[in-house]
Amino acid sequence: MTGVTEHQLAAFGGLSLQDVKSKKEEANAKRIKIQEKLKDPEVCTEEKHHLQAVMHMETTRGLMLCPTCFLLPGNCCCKRWHHVAPQHRVCVYMHHNEWGRGINSGIVLKTSAGAGLYVSGHRDMEAELKSILKANEERVFILWPPDPEGRASNRKYPFVSAHELNALYPEAVKEGITIVAIDATWKNARAMVKRLPGNLKRVYIKGGAEGHLPDGTASIPATSGSLLRPVRKYKGFDGRVSTLEAVVGLLRFVGESQDVCEKLLDNLKMKVDAVQIQKHLPAIYGTTTASLGPQPDFSGAVPTRRNRMDAAGMPQGCRKDDDDDDDDKPIKDDNEDNKPIKEEEGVSVVEYLWR
Repeated sequence: MTGVTEHQLAAFGGLSLQDVKSKKEEANAKRIKIQEKLKDPEVCTEEKHHLQAVMHMETTRGLMLCPTCFLLPGNCCCKRWHHVAPQHRVCVYMHHNEWGRGINSGIVLKTSAGAGLYVSGHRDMEAELKSILKANEERVFILWPPDPEGRASNRKYPFVSAHELNALYPEAVKEGITIVAIDATWKNARAMVKRLPGNLKRVYIKGGAEGHLPDGTASIPATSGSLLRPVRKYKGFDGRVSTLEAVVGLLRFVGESQDVCEKLLDNLKMKVDAVQIQKHLPAIYGTTTASLGPQPDFSGAVPTRRNRMDAAGMPQGCRKDDDDDDDDKPIKDDNEDNKPIKEEEGVSVVEYLWR
């Protein structure tokens, strides 16, 4: 813990060195106990899935972050966000790897729009989500494309275009639909969607001009890609957007007010700017930063793997993790095989402060 300045601790909301050390020791002790259970062959797969979710939520990168925006307390933007009440219910089904990610957009929906947030594998959260889906079965729509890259799909599940929702399900739209947004990288999302009931309808938004609303406007505003594009490693194909942007696109089709949609997008811009400031980079969208706390100086921190690659000028296409949106992730695990969590070589800011 030597070498950590008061300015750096201010980013943790003014915690003392002893506070940070105690939190780390408590988390490490809990992680060790969970890892022992993960190695036990007598523990069933579902229990291991639950344990991994708990371990990631309570002992890894989210430990020192604001739990409602996933940023350092000194950069928290929860109070700055617009708080809205959409006409339709939103359930964010999140992979545990997304918990604590600074650029995650699902947490914005929970904190500013009252969306439910359910971590995949977490026993209690999964049970609550399935109860909601069962109770509202006829009005539930999983936001999921026939194929993430636009290729043909065998359509094993009932699919419907966002254009057809009002015509095919007028009563559901009138009463309010339940949107399930899967918040994960595509690799993890494909496994997660299989955990949801197969009889639930999937809804998708067509790309290009076909994805426009009846009045000719775009359901997802035309920009130079996703609003998260500046802070994501993956610079993917045109049309890939964040979880929040996809939800906003669908909300537009089912009659959500322009005010609500614009405020949600503004919230995402605020978060992107806060992430930039946290990384000592200029804001992208020019949202106010007056309410952000003192900014820590991490100039002496051990550079992360991504920093080292950037400094070396390595082309992004040569990076083995370009197809994974995780940024400075502390674990290397898809949870598909329920393997014990392993630390990566890259050292995050939080991990540096704990050294």
